[in-house]
Amino acid sequence: ICFCAVGCINLINFMDGIDGLVAGCMVIVFSFIILSLQLPFPYWFMVSSISAFLVWNWSPAKVFMGDVGSTYLGAVYVGLLFLTPNLSDLCVHLLIATPLLFDSLITLLRRFISGQSIFQPHRLHLYQRLHQSGWSHCSVSTLFIASTFLLALSSYLGGIYVLLPFSMIFIFIYLWLECFHAVPFKC
Repeated sequence: ICFCAVGCINLINFMDGIDGLVAGCMVIVFSFIILSLQLPFPYWFMVSSISAFLVWNWSPAKVFMGDVGSTYLGAVYVGLLFLTPNLSDLCVHLLIATPLLFDSLITLLRRFISGQSIFQPHRLHLYQRLHQSGWSHCSVSTLFIASTFLLALSSYLGGIYVLLPFSMIFIFIYLWLECFHAVPFKC
C-alpha cells in the first residue's frame, strides 16, 4: 500500500510542468471526492485555496507550484483516497484522475521499456509534447481539466458504470493526440 501511495504522489508531481494543469485538475478531483464522501466543511478550504492559487498559476503564470506544491497535492489526494470506504469508490476516485495518472504512468512505462532512466528529467509526457508541437499552455491545461471534469460529471451522473466508458474514451483521445498531434516520443 505504501508503494502505491508514494507512486500516486509522484505521478501527480510529474504532471506539474504546464501552467494551471495540476491545480485545475486537482480542484475538480478534490471537489468530487469531498462531495462523494460527504466530508465536513473544512475540507473545502483546500479547494478554495487551490482555486485562488489557480488564478495566479493560469497562463501566463505569475506564481508556480513547484515540486513542494505538487507533491503536497499528491499527498492530499492519497490521503483522501485512504478515506474512501470501499473498493468501488476507490476505483471511482482513481479513474476521475485518469488524465493526470494515465499520462504519468504511460510515460514512465514507455521510458522504462525503451531503456531510459526513469530517474532522469525529461520532456516526454503527452502534455509536454503537445506544448512542443505548438499547443499553448492554456490549451493543454484546458484539455486535461475538461477531461477531468467530464470524468467527474459522468461518475456523478451514472456511477462507475458510466465512468468506465468515459475513462476509455479519454484513453482513446490520449492515443489519438499521441499519434496525430504530439511531437513523437523519442526512445
